[in-house]
Amino acid sequence: MLGYFSILANTLKASTLWSKYSMLRTMLQIKENIDIKYPKLITFLKRQNQGYKPNKAKTFSREELNKFLLEAPDNNYLLMKVLLIFGISGACRCDELLKMATTDIEDKGSILIVNIPNSKTNIQRTFVINASLGNGPNYIDIYRKYISLRPKIDQTRLFVCYRAGKCINQMVGKNTIAKIPTKIAEFLKLHNAINYTGHSFRRTLASLLANSGGDILTLKQHGGWKSTNIAEGYVQQSLAKKQKIMGVTKVNETDCNQPSTSISEGYQLYNNIVSENITKTALDPALSSSGNQITTAQICTFNITINNYSSRN
Repeated sequence: MLGYFSILANTLKASTLWSKYSMLRTMLQIKENIDIKYPKLITFLKRQNQGYKPNKAKTFSREELNKFLLEAPDNNYLLMKVLLIFGISGACRCDELLKMATTDIEDKGSILIVNIPNSKTNIQRTFVINASLGNGPNYIDIYRKYISLRPKIDQTRLFVCYRAGKCINQMVGKNTIAKIPTKIAEFLKLHNAINYTGHSFRRTLASLLANSGGDILTLKQHGGWKSTNIAEGYVQQSLAKKQKIMGVTKVNETDCNQPSTSISEGYQLYNNIVSENITKTALDPALSSSGNQITTAQICTFNITINNYSSRN
């Protein structure tokens, strides 16, 4: 096995080596009842993976999504808008959008309930599409406009080709769906539009959910991910979480006499309670253990110990 994969490593990338290993391992387990999960072979594949950076699909921001849905003319982009709404709202893969049927959508008036019966990971998922509030686009109205133009055909697949304001009796292909993020990026005049691929819808939802405070469990349930490592990657790459962490831990060192505005609320509340108790004790002889009243103080140092943790203020 080491000799075989050493030869492959001269021409194949690290990700392709892992794919070959996975296929070979599955085949040998079924045909020969042999498991090739050898420690030296796994170590060799991991070393080949060092320094490898996969090209990830770029993601859209919330402002870019709203701009496209509001400004793109329906005469040419109505189908793309509906695919964008479904792809983003449900973190859908291209194959899931391709197989989505009219019977999978239930219009409840103010919401759309969408069911994905079969996915890549064999996990049944359900998500909801709400009508946006305020000045944003109304997702349900866009969907209903498309449905009203969709021809009454026997095929149950939801998405059919749309040209010049009309739907035709032809199903949308998987490659067409995969190219839609690129066309959206070209309309928005984004840099490197070709890097917006069919996976951009799924990665965009994961990024938006992580930035809004979603945890790993929420990501896995909504997107149907089985791997915790993938969900952790989206959370770790969240810029909002990184800014929040920096805002909590950063201490203003320029003026120590001024109260810090970047510490946590719990710590501020703790400081207020302690300061109030100290002030009452210092100014009220009845509360002072020594009975002596402190009238003036210029430079004070207090050592406070709580649960064996000492902090100096």
